[in-house]
Amino acid sequence: MKKLIVFAIAIFGFTAVSFGQPGNTATATVGASIITPITISATAMNFGTILAANTGTANVTIAPGGTTTYGTGLSYYSNTGAIATTPATFSVAGNFNNSYGITVTAPVSVVNGAASMAISAWTMGAFSGAGSGTFTLGAGTGTGTLSAGGTETFSIGATLAVTAGQLAGVYTAAAPISVTVIYN
Repeated sequence: MKKLIVFAIAIFGFTAVSFGQPGNTATATVGASIITPITISATAMNFGTILAANTGTANVTIAPGGTTTYGTGLSYYSNTGAIATTPATFSVAGNFNNSYGITVTAPVSVVNGAASMAISAWTMGAFSGAGSGTFTLGAGTGTGTLSAGGTETFSIGATLAVTAGQLAGVYTAAAPISVTVIYN
């Protein structure tokens, strides 16, 4: 019986060695990629210091490129203390060549106490910085693509309606132009 046990152990021992397969190993690399967060900064829009006539309603229009036109009876007051006209300019920075979504909320008027002036005809200028983009202000949304350097700039203009006998003073919007950008 002792021989039978030794024989059985020998057979099972050789069987395991004879029919066993060597283990195989595979490896996988592990990594992560961090992109630059998207940011946006702005400069204020200002319709400037306006000298208004006493009759009729006329418009002041700031084009996104900065050109300002004055309707009949209106002109830019350029003496001491005058405020320059400027479109709102937005600078976007982030991960190079990435596309992003744009959402704009714009005010509809500026106020000075009980007096107000309507703002309309919001327009967005060309994208610069070697990026690209499209935008429909009426819909409030658009898209852009950052340049190879990871930047892009665009400007927004509008039209201000100045009525006859408009109260003198400083007019401000209750809420600013709000532009939100997010990676697509």
